[in-house]
Amino acid sequence: MLIPPEGAKPRLAESHLEIKFARKFPILAPGAVGSRSIRGFELPGLPGRPNTKDYVMITADMLDRRWPRAPHSLVDKIVAAAPAVLTKFEITTAKRLSHFLAQASVECAGGTALEENLNYSAERLHVVWPARFSSIGAAQPYAHNPRLLADRVYDGRMGNRPGTDDGWNYRGRGLIDLTGAAMYERVGKACGLDLKATPDLASSPDSALAVAAAFWMLSDANRFADRDEIRAETKVINGGLTGMADREAWLKAWKRELGL
Repeated sequence: MLIPPEGAKPRLAESHLEIKFARKFPILAPGAVGSRSIRGFELPGLPGRPNTKDYVMITADMLDRRWPRAPHSLVDKIVAAAPAVLTKFEITTAKRLSHFLAQASVECAGGTALEENLNYSAERLHVVWPARFSSIGAAQPYAHNPRLLADRVYDGRMGNRPGTDDGWNYRGRGLIDLTGAAMYERVGKACGLDLKATPDLASSPDSALAVAAAFWMLSDANRFADRDEIRAETKVINGGLTGMADREAWLKAWKRELGL
């Protein structure tokens, strides 16, 4: 995956100067009355924003530069949710945030794919899952049929009930891929959402950051981020080392973005 270009078009706003100022100085922005500013940031010392020199935050400018093709609706929701969510799940240092965003950048393709792509050709299925599809002919019924494929490859695994639609219902979703009924239930409890009953919340712009951050914390990924151990971190996030070169490239990009 390529690192997005350094520059990206600014998003349109009702008050361009106000939004531009808010992005650069989120705490001091016009409209920062009471506990929140117009960009959704809380003031120092109030709940959701610890008064510490190490505290870092996601801004719209950052995401516009690094995820230029991400929908504005997703970027705005992430920025608004970030103060409370990152504090709750202890992603509150530049190193932790750079690792979190690097992993998310690969898992959701820079904010453009919050659901697993299960639209494969028969040839590709044979390559990706050779143990399940021993020949191209065996894979043919599942080619370009995402629902049937999900129920085949995820059936009876990861908390999914055998012979049900659980494979499809709990397919990979989110800023960091969440897969399987058991993980949906566990992460849902951690972030206060009933993901088991409403799995689409994992990829909803309103809750995607909370879901990803809860999964991050449950995976103990902060511990690896603190040590800069991206390979060990990737194993707990991805289950393997898929896309390792992309993850390392994204980590360098996010470290630059956050001044590390």
